[in-house]
Amino acid sequence: MDLLTLVCEHPDSLMHFSLIPNRVRQGPAIEHFDCCDRKIPLGATVKEAARTYQRACSFYGQRAKLAQQMGGRDWKALYHAMRIVSEAEELLVEGKITFPRPESAQLLLIRNGQLEHTEVMALLEEKLEEVNDARLTTDLPEKPDYTLADELVESFYANQVLTRP
Repeated sequence: MDLLTLVCEHPDSLMHFSLIPNRVRQGPAIEHFDCCDRKIPLGATVKEAARTYQRACSFYGQRAKLAQQMGGRDWKALYHAMRIVSEAEELLVEGKITFPRPESAQLLLIRNGQLEHTEVMALLEEKLEEVNDARLTTDLPEKPDYTLADELVESFYANQVLTRP
């Protein structure tokens, strides 16, 4: 079976073809095979494509093996979930996000699998409820101030360009 047939038989799945602008040579866009967020130019060799997808498989395989060793739990994913809900709550309540995270010791315990899974899940549920409550009472505007954001980014760029030796 050829690649086109494979993609056509699996519409709206994790694979498709995409055109990516050729910024290096300012030429026409280059068609790529896109599978699992990995893009391979159609002119690439099979060896290059295999190497790219082998790296992806190895990465995801490592995460799966680690989760299996930890009793089927992905502690890193739980760590990120807890970090994100904590940041969301702080942003909604105080209008800012603090770095490094004030609860970093607890986050490290979660990431290293040193807390009971049930305890982490209870903490996560509690935090999600707090985020929901904070969302209803926040002073943050409904929409971001895009003009202010653009001006801020523009000032950073201008500062970098104008202060370079």
